[in-house]
Amino acid sequence: GGGGGAGAAAAAGAAAADSDGAGDFQLSPPRRKSVQRGRAAGGAPAAGAPGKQPKWKRTVMEWEMLPGGEAVLETSLDAFIEAHGRKVAAGRGFTPKGKWRASFETRYRDFACSFQKCPAMLKATRTANGFVQVETCISAAKQHNDHQEEGVRGLPGQIKGLLSPTKVQMRPKECRAWLRTKHPEVCPGGVIPEKLKAQLTTLHETASKKASQQLMEPGQRGRYGGLVTVLQKLERPYLIENGRFNAHTSFVLGEALVVEETERVTVAISTENLLLNAYRQSCSGLPSLICVDTTHRLIIEGHCCMLIGTMSPTQNFHTIAYGICSHEDTAAHEHVLHAVREAVNATVADRAAKKMRV
Repeated sequence: GGGGGAGAAAAAGAAAADSDGAGDFQLSPPRRKSVQRGRAAGGAPAAGAPGKQPKWKRTVMEWEMLPGGEAVLETSLDAFIEAHGRKVAAGRGFTPKGKWRASFETRYRDFACSFQKCPAMLKATRTANGFVQVETCISAAKQHNDHQEEGVRGLPGQIKGLLSPTKVQMRPKECRAWLRTKHPEVCPGGVIPEKLKAQLTTLHETASKKASQQLMEPGQRGRYGGLVTVLQKLERPYLIENGRFNAHTSFVLGEALVVEETERVTVAISTENLLLNAYRQSCSGLPSLICVDTTHRLIIEGHCCMLIGTMSPTQNFHTIAYGICSHEDTAAHEHVLHAVREAVNATVADRAAKKMRV
């Protein structure tokens, strides 16, 4: 009787607990650490578990060989990349992305388009015997964008791509006029924004400094020693030795006179093609009349610059040489004209000996 009463009391207590909601208790979901530990062990997370989700989707890289990129000398890789950049990314080109990295039995290096937010990429892979293969990424996510830059420092790339080295050598005013005529989309209403004007001016100044640094060091500017250094690099033997001489290369005629004590500078400069104008005029039976025009506005230091040439039967002026003189006197004129005459005779004799066209 007592045992039956105890069982009835236990059943009544269980029923009371169920009525209070204690039987509705559910197991908590597994913690993230346990999920990650299970994945590391090769197990799958339970359904509905809050596992770590990827924030981005990995791009599948697909590559295609560039035309002419099957076998590029590693020493010519930079020139090849630069030439390709002028075609597809004029104004910016491609920039190396990191160093050479190992991949299986070879090494490779990536090049990224330098335009703002452009995802296009190239890949150079080293092969045997010092050659490199150059490929371009053809994945949809790695194509060139519109190459329109905004808020960048300096001249935007899409405008810089319109300016070839010849256009950069224009005077700033001529360059702006060329932009208005050839590319009106850059100049809304035919007006170049003031910010763009300042950027173009800075570009010209930078190009001029770089060109001058190829001839002299920055500390030599405005000094007689720097002038002597420049004239030595413009002598014909020096140009021939460095493989930079041709019929259109400017070089010093005869001996340049640079005397620091008396502050005298007398130099004659010309090219082979211009010197032959004097010989061709004499071959045509024309009188050997020499015309000289002088200006003081071509040299920063204010030296006199003489333009020496001849006149054709149609009254067209044909340049023979240039003369730079700090003192516009008879001695300077005689030195320049004598150097021009000797250079003409030497050029004609040299071409005749080599059986070249005069």
